Amino acid sequence: MNRYLLVLFGILQNTLAGGVIYGWTGIAGSILITPPSLGGAGLSPTVALQIFSIASSIGCVSQLFPLGILQDSFGPRICSVFSNLVVGLGCFVFVAYSNSDIEDSVDNDNGNDNDNDNDNNNNDGSVTSWPYFVGAILMGLGGPGVQMSVLHLGNLFPGRENLVMSCITNSITLSFGIFPFFSYIWSLNIQNGNGNNIGGGDENANTDAISNFHFAFLFRLLGILIWGMTLISLWIWPDVPFNSYDSIQMLALDETEDGPRGTVEAQAPVPSAVLSAESSLSSAGIEITDVVEEQHNPNTSPTQINSTDKHSKRLPVKELTFRQQLFSGKLFRLALFFTITSFWANFYVASLTVELKDERQFQYGNAKSDKTGNERDAFIYLIQVFSYIQVGGMFVSPLVGHLLDTIGWNWTSIITCLLGIGQLLLLFLINFLDSDGDIDTYLWKERIMILSFVVYCFFRSFLYPCFFSSVAVLFGFKNFGALSGIVVAVSGISFLVLAVPVSAFAIGTCHLLSIDSEESAYYGNGDNANELSPSCLSGRWKSLHTFQFASLALLIAMQLFYRRDDSEDLIEIRRSINNTNVKKGAHRQTSDLDNQEEFLESKYGSVRNTTAEII
Repeated sequence: MNRYLLVLFGILQNTLAGGVIYGWTGIAGSILITPPSLGGAGLSPTVALQIFSIASSIGCVSQLFPLGILQDSFGPRICSVFSNLVVGLGCFVFVAYSNSDIEDSVDNDNGNDNDNDNDNNNNDGSVTSWPYFVGAILMGLGGPGVQMSVLHLGNLFPGRENLVMSCITNSITLSFGIFPFFSYIWSLNIQNGNGNNIGGGDENANTDAISNFHFAFLFRLLGILIWGMTLISLWIWPDVPFNSYDSIQMLALDETEDGPRGTVEAQAPVPSAVLSAESSLSSAGIEITDVVEEQHNPNTSPTQINSTDKHSKRLPVKELTFRQQLFSGKLFRLALFFTITSFWANFYVASLTVELKDERQFQYGNAKSDKTGNERDAFIYLIQVFSYIQVGGMFVSPLVGHLLDTIGWNWTSIITCLLGIGQLLLLFLINFLDSDGDIDTYLWKERIMILSFVVYCFFRSFLYPCFFSSVAVLFGFKNFGALSGIVVAVSGISFLVLAVPVSAFAIGTCHLLSIDSEESAYYGNGDNANELSPSCLSGRWKSLHTFQFASLALLIAMQLFYRRDDSEDLIEIRRSINNTNVKKGAHRQTSDLDNQEEFLESKYGSVRNTTAEII
């Protein structure tokens, strides 16, 4: 099959199932917290946050077991099929009891008083919340395997592996739009049934709308699509991950080039970071793999280097044992980077609705009038904008892949942290501005908030490709599932352990007013929003963002430190090598490769694997 079609199908599969759980914000502020009598799930914001925290953490752990083991032991085909089946099952379980609940709630609303109605809403999450927990956990559990099983497609594009893997990884951002799309379709149907808006209009029309359309239909449709694509996965995905040599056959099929193996592959671009290191050392007559060996051993002095006629060659990182790869310094730095940045990225998605309500910078339930005279709910508007902006992260993929292919993961990780800091600075600016009832200042704050969403989108879109592409390129796919799974599992466990105390530290009480106060009904006309009691607690979100700022700054300092340290070691090694070659009066030749196949292995194996160590 054409390699481009394989990549497109992998992106489509990753879009539908790989990260659907991370679009949680799109339904957390609408479907999930709307009472069953109005066609929603009737959960409280706190329960919705707990469900996402647990599901996303389980998803991180599942990348090691069972998905990582499936990928390494049985190959991409089995891993993909299993993962898609689990995600599809989660879609069905998520809405397993929603239809019966909605019918009971509508019947009770028609025959009972308001007190009974509040009981049936189940806002405490104690009666019917378990299907949502189980369904979300299944969707989170299977998602990482869908993405993991298609990352090897990057090997079909030698010299552009990072670009392709970045596009595949960031296609998960398209999943962020699935739940918001569900929320949009759901709200349109409910509103049409009401004839006005949710919570208003004719009660009988509202009942008819709920009975004729429910959000469960959308989840079941998604489950059917995912299971249908599972059948295609059985046919097209290989039992063994693709490697660079498979690209020769792919090129012959989709580009009709019949040249020798070396002729086709040598035309692929090599990262400039590798070329610069290779050219700077070529005059010293030594291969880059030799340099890394000497640099990696701190006990080797220049005198010892000069005393040997032949430098010991180091195995490429891809050929190291699993234990050596697991305890390498590069993997530790990747793990630390990913754990910290992914925690903040996921926590922001989980807590955004609560934070906006707590800080009351954009008062929910208060229909703001813009200069065109249009009225809209500020809170719902911002949540929808956030969800749709995240979908645009897919278009950042070429930039991330280009940076990884040219400047390496070290500098790309620094840029990632700078983007995270940039978003925090915008949030600080919003808190600094005081609209004090001025519509112009308020609109500026709203624009700055939307800009912060865009910067966050870049931050998240850089984060995941930077990690997964670096692991794949540096360590190969022999132990990719286990290595990436261990790191992601550590990240998930960290999120599961820290999310609750961190949220307890930051969360206030103002967000509860949308539920506990009749005047602040979520879908009210907004006139009563100004009457909310100012005695509620807005939380300590500013303090939390300050701590986040410090952690990202420390990551940047760590990367800069190792960047400088690597450069100093490389300069010293070059000096020692030059001294050795001057004494001998000759340079060792590096063009002793036997054939074009070995040239490919050296060019795209040993050299590319050492990119991160040199830069």
